[in-house]
Amino acid sequence: MQFMEGTFFTYKVDGDGDGKADICNPVDAIFATANLLWQNGLNAAKPDQAIFAFNHSWTFVSDVLGIARSYGCLC
Repeated sequence: MQFMEGTFFTYKVDGDGDGKADICNPVDAIFATANLLWQNGLNAAKPDQAIFAFNHSWTFVSDVLGIARSYGCLC
């Protein structure tokens, strides 16, 4: 996932506990992504809504969900 600096600032999380949230740190970025999805209404039954809140493209939503399924992340 790619964050714009302002978006990362809004949702940043110190995922690895080193005392700072770093946009270039993959662990921090993963935790920030989870925070962004949670804050935008992630519901396990409807992950498409939270993804759409991030990027208003149903093609993007479909692509993300397809990749998640390929990793076995969604039923």
